[in-house]
Amino acid sequence: MDSVKSEADGRLGKAQVVAAQPNTTRLQEQLNNLDLSSAQGDVGIGVLDLDTGERWFRNGKQRFPMQSVFKLPVGIVVLKLVDEGKLSLNQTVTITREQFVPAWSPILKEIKGDRGQFTVQYLLQRAVGDSDNTAADALVRLVGGPEQVTANLGKLNLRDIRVDRLEQQLQPDTVGLTNFRPELVDKQKYEEAVQQIPDAVKKAAMERYLTDPRDTATPEGMIDLLAKLQSRQLLSEDSTALLLKIM
Repeated sequence: MDSVKSEADGRLGKAQVVAAQPNTTRLQEQLNNLDLSSAQGDVGIGVLDLDTGERWFRNGKQRFPMQSVFKLPVGIVVLKLVDEGKLSLNQTVTITREQFVPAWSPILKEIKGDRGQFTVQYLLQRAVGDSDNTAADALVRLVGGPEQVTANLGKLNLRDIRVDRLEQQLQPDTVGLTNFRPELVDKQKYEEAVQQIPDAVKKAAMERYLTDPRDTATPEGMIDLLAKLQSRQLLSEDSTALLLKIM
């Protein structure tokens, strides 16, 4: 009886494996055949099975603008430097008026006058958790600028992700505001300046932005980042737990 049961279990195991293979194949086929015509643009998709490590992609090697997704890689770089003892979560960072980003920066309401001071941990919460642009720029400056963010990502073997500009530069670039002036850190003045830009200029600026390799990532690169973050390959246990909580 035991031998019969063992043989049956063996056959069942083989049947389960065989059944799983077409499912994964079908998932890739579904991604390949997915109708994305309504998206009005290119779409990148990445799927990761955390249990098996299997990955599926649509346009996985194509670069896409990260927009606010870049704040997660920035957070990883900051926490890696914390793990290495080069930064501290409790150290304070000063943000001055000329560093304000008028587009989506709730943290500016907490600044009285022309400067404010915040801890690294608070800036992480604001940048990664709330997508605050001024907080994100402060962290990028703290680690040495956009090029240092990309360089540190490379040290972590995250090579399909690049950060090239501060939000204070990137946001005006997307709408064709080439003469960003210090007074435009004021949100109302910034919005008024944007309204004065001709639609054709805005459209051309956006088209340039969408084809610009700067500040982009591939779906394969972002899936790799998320997989390594989840498996604790990037940060210490404490830093990983903090980042996941913030997210």
